[in-house]
Amino acid sequence: MNRTIAENLDIVLQRIERATRKAGRDPAEIKLVAATKTVDPRRIKEAIHSGIRLCGENYIQEAQEKIEKLKKTPLVWHFIGHLQKNKAKFAVELFDMIETVDSIELARALSKRTTRPLDVLIEVNLAGEKSKHGVTAKKAIKLAKDISKIENIRLKGLMTIPPFNESVELSRPYFMTLRRVAERINKANLPGVSMHELSMGMSHDFEVAIEEGATIVRIGSAIFGEREPKVETASQNKAPSKSNIKEAASVTPKKAKKLAVKKAAPKKSAAKKPVGKKAAPKKAVAKKPEVKKAVAKKPVSKKAAAKKVAPKKPVVKKAAAKKVVAKKAAPKKTLAKKAVAKKAVAKKPAAKKKAAPKKA
Repeated sequence: MNRTIAENLDIVLQRIERATRKAGRDPAEIKLVAATKTVDPRRIKEAIHSGIRLCGENYIQEAQEKIEKLKKTPLVWHFIGHLQKNKAKFAVELFDMIETVDSIELARALSKRTTRPLDVLIEVNLAGEKSKHGVTAKKAIKLAKDISKIENIRLKGLMTIPPFNESVELSRPYFMTLRRVAERINKANLPGVSMHELSMGMSHDFEVAIEEGATIVRIGSAIFGEREPKVETASQNKAPSKSNIKEAASVTPKKAKKLAVKKAAPKKSAAKKPVGKKAAPKKAVAKKPEVKKAVAKKPVSKKAAAKKVAPKKPVVKKAAAKKVVAKKAAPKKTLAKKAVAKKAVAKKPAAKKKAAPKKA
């Protein structure tokens, strides 16, 4: 059964109260940031009527549209996404706190653009995940020292997003580590720096974060339900520029007809192009067998060349062989003479045998 935003919020507040009691803390110490990424202004208003006073946004452009529509509501805005330096001028105008400062360059850009003291948190990437932004625990201490020297920037604490795990207990070591890093920075007694705020814990693990010292929890799906994909693109949300408005105003009925003709013209050419493209493949298919025949002829010419070359070498060898055979044939005559001599020897005894019987 789908619950309303008011019902979801009531459940979240009960969970916060139980977690603070378990940790021996006061529920008033916890600031609830409603993470409103992809949530439309109508639903945010419903959350405001249910008691939400603090919202967090991830993208500058999306936040601009929502803040403009909700400017009459009693909301405090935190920026909780990755912030680029070139968006610093918009961030200082839109948000009361930037939770994701991860470099001295960004802190300086914010200082240059802001006209008032701006509260910030340092984002710490304790797991070293490449998919997330933030500095290491060691660099967080150095960054805190550097930020303490910048005007109009008030460092109020730290923020982290641990790796997601089904078991919320696996998030506890990251929350404990962030608290210890904050304690080390506090001991440095840096001017204009306090570590009162620890922004950690989201919809699935905020109770554990509260037990480990969280003062800010960022909760989205537990209040608004699972996020729905955004239908409108960024380009669709942009307001028309002044140049576009002037162009639209200068279009007369005659110009409109010409534009209509121009727009219609590509349709004809587009219709003709497929015909040309279809005809081209047929010719290419007909030519392919010809290429195969040409390839088939090449082996024939190679064999013919081989036949012409092959007989030349054996001819030389046979000629040389004939001379050798001729030399070897000479002894055969001597063998023939010996054979004749043998025959002559054999004939003599035959004559003696015939003479013997006559005497008897």
